[in-house]
Amino acid sequence: MKVLHYIPNLKAASGSYLLNYCLGLVKNMAGRAEVHVLTSVTCNVNLGEAAIHVCPQGLSLLVWHGRLRRVLSVVRPDVVHIHTCWNFQAARLFRECHKMRIPTVLTPWRGLEPWHFSKCYLFSKLPKYILFQRNMVMRAGALHAVCAQEEADISTFGWYPGRKAKRSLNDRVVMTDIFSSSDDAGAAFTTDVLLQLYRKVADSEPFPKMTADELLVEDGLIMAGAFNGRLDVAVPDDVILRMRQLDANAWRRIMLHSADQGVLGHVMRGINITGVNVPPLEVDKVERFSLHTYVARDFVERKSGRLVAKVKSACDLQSTEFSLCEVLVRFILKARYGAVRRADFVEVCLALRFTDYDEAAVETALRKVGLARYAVGLLQIMKERYALGEGFMFAEPHDGKEAKQLKVKLYKSDIQ
Repeated sequence: MKVLHYIPNLKAASGSYLLNYCLGLVKNMAGRAEVHVLTSVTCNVNLGEAAIHVCPQGLSLLVWHGRLRRVLSVVRPDVVHIHTCWNFQAARLFRECHKMRIPTVLTPWRGLEPWHFSKCYLFSKLPKYILFQRNMVMRAGALHAVCAQEEADISTFGWYPGRKAKRSLNDRVVMTDIFSSSDDAGAAFTTDVLLQLYRKVADSEPFPKMTADELLVEDGLIMAGAFNGRLDVAVPDDVILRMRQLDANAWRRIMLHSADQGVLGHVMRGINITGVNVPPLEVDKVERFSLHTYVARDFVERKSGRLVAKVKSACDLQSTEFSLCEVLVRFILKARYGAVRRADFVEVCLALRFTDYDEAAVETALRKVGLARYAVGLLQIMKERYALGEGFMFAEPHDGKEAKQLKVKLYKSDIQ
């Protein structure tokens, strides 16, 4: 496990009882994992085997951002742990991690409690809350609280001090009471908890760490497993070669991602077809967080329902063509709004491949509801990733603007 800790000011942290505990935590962790520390102000402090990277505060924003990006590119951490919550540099780091798909853990060190939030509320805290703080709390891979009171305050954190929110911005909250034991024993216990938390966060978001080889193997296994019993589809030799080269961590990511995408059954059947020895993993027993959902799925369902009704009223379709159009409309809208899964791609691919339908009627229906351009973009993706031949498509695939937009959205949604 490779962890990057962001502590804004090591000199100030060494002079604070609460933050000095943070330094002891980093030192303790450095003996059990590869630990890097990013800071703006350093000092002569013993952090054990941890590597220290300095980005001074006096630099211009452009230069500071460039150094920050270089540190993340060189270290390539599995998790970034941010030990502050009202810092502009922390917000820039969080934003860059989000762009580079690096999971984050946020420890506010009691900075979100009402007594702290109320200080300089109108002129400092409220603008920061609007600009970046709310986004950080909501999108963090996990939140770490240092006492039960802070855990309760984080769970009800809202826009005004003392005003409790009805719904938590982020339910991924883990608490370790650092005040219930001595510094050394507490740091050791917190290290155990945080290392488990880092693993849980990484397992909850496996897709960003997947390599090109892992994605290629997953694609090959999905198609072999999906077509098993329908067509005699063999796994390509280059895929089998890459399968033999993957380690246990790579297979762990493939299994977890395919489970999230609803295609684990296809992947397992594909593995059985190849006969390659794969490290066993009981996905159901892996401790993980529930997936973050930023898409209003109810909105997608309502919109797709209206468009399906429009297809039914505006087009004279046979039952086969109408059923296929219904599947395609829901599929296209899910893809447009980031609510689709790989299982949906496989379902549509099999439907197009093994259904005898009127291609012109389906294309006309999709054109009437304004989804034809996105449809040809998705057909291009299915041609590239799911080996769907053009002879089974209702329109000619096109790698245009819509296809590129959909590819970006699918990548950001941890799909492919």
